[in-house]
Amino acid sequence: MSNITISLLFTMLSICAYMSNISILLSSLTIASYTICTLITDEPFLYSYLPLIIIIYTMIPLLGRSLHSNISSLLKSSNLLKEEEEMLLKRLQMKKEELFAFAELLSENNPEEKTSSLLNIIGEQSKENLFTALAAHQKKEKSKLDTIRRIYPNLSPSELNICRLILQDKTVSQICELLHRSSGNITSQRANIRAKLGLKKSDNLKEALQERMRLYEEEHRQEDFSAMR
Repeated sequence: MSNITISLLFTMLSICAYMSNISILLSSLTIASYTICTLITDEPFLYSYLPLIIIIYTMIPLLGRSLHSNISSLLKSSNLLKEEEEMLLKRLQMKKEELFAFAELLSENNPEEKTSSLLNIIGEQSKENLFTALAAHQKKEKSKLDTIRRIYPNLSPSELNICRLILQDKTVSQICELLHRSSGNITSQRANIRAKLGLKKSDNLKEALQERMRLYEEEHRQEDFSAMR
């Protein structure tokens, strides 16, 4: 039994070292050796342990193979994640620390000191790209707000802002969060907007705004085309 114990120890060590092929070889040799010894000696004691030995040494390599397969899969996933991370950082032209700082800037309403600290982590080129993108976005949003103001001159500045956010597919709860207003306030202003636009209860506010924006843009395109001619 001492030889069996030593063999079992080596088999377990092989599994721990992820050497599944060696564990299969050792298990096969152990089962074969034990079976031959049992047949030669014809000992009842050895016969009584034969089924248990076969089960144990069959399960060990199977479990080792499964463990090896799972570890290989995890390593493959880990390598894939590393490749995707490197590709993302390369595309964004950022370091990992810059990306984490940028994500933190977007995810939280940080105090001024922390914002300055996070911006200092971001490289100059990344910072310039960020500010350029923000400036372009603000210009686009301002242009959209000016268009809404021209279409609906009877709406208040607050109502115009709500219309702009509705056109961005924002929900009532999101509008409340962005404008720091209560749900009741936003709902009341939406009702005022519907009244000023002359909408029925069955009319969809967002669809009505989108349709009016579309008509306005078409009219201006036709005017621009006529002016060019």
